[in-house]
Amino acid sequence: FAGFADAVQRVLLALDIKECLLAGWSLGGQIALEFLTGRSPVKGVATFGAAPCYSGPLGVILGFYTTRGLNFASRPQHLGNDARAFEDICFNKSAQGAFVHAIERVDPIMRKHVSRSIMLRRGQSQRVTFEQARIPVALIQGAQEPVIRTSYMKNLRCPWLYQGEPWIAEGVGHAPFFEAPDAFDAYLAQFANAVASAEPMGVLPRLKRA
Repeated sequence: FAGFADAVQRVLLALDIKECLLAGWSLGGQIALEFLTGRSPVKGVATFGAAPCYSGPLGVILGFYTTRGLNFASRPQHLGNDARAFEDICFNKSAQGAFVHAIERVDPIMRKHVSRSIMLRRGQSQRVTFEQARIPVALIQGAQEPVIRTSYMKNLRCPWLYQGEPWIAEGVGHAPFFEAPDAFDAYLAQFANAVASAEPMGVLPRLKRA
């Protein structure tokens, strides 16, 4: 993930962005977690469908369901029915084929190298990076998440964690921004405002949810 983070950082700096909040979904969330070390110009990180896990096989088992979802995520390529099945997992069967073509276009070499680097403990443990975070972080987890263990996410804590705990969004899976956009947008906007105003993370009022 560090290599992807290097590329993102270079783009941000090339665009002369002075400050920003980085939000990432799934693999994008894993990449965003790399910025918790304080990489410029990111001032806050929000992730959804991602987990700060320990490196290596045990870390994967602790943080991820070793089921069909993880199997699909680690495959080099998805074509035809496999691509539609993977979309159903990612979007809780709510996308109706809208992202199948994008799934089919994913670079198979990239998927292979990412999966291998996780299992071989390459790079610093993201769990350690999270616990030693230098900037605010918000963790969003769908209660029906098919890839990442909700029981693992519920127990994550660090001094910079927004509202002191992850938000477990009821009734949604791997893509809360797609399945429950109104609630997701409200939560992310509140986090962004808190980061922009430099309010202490531990004393922020909790988001009122229906």
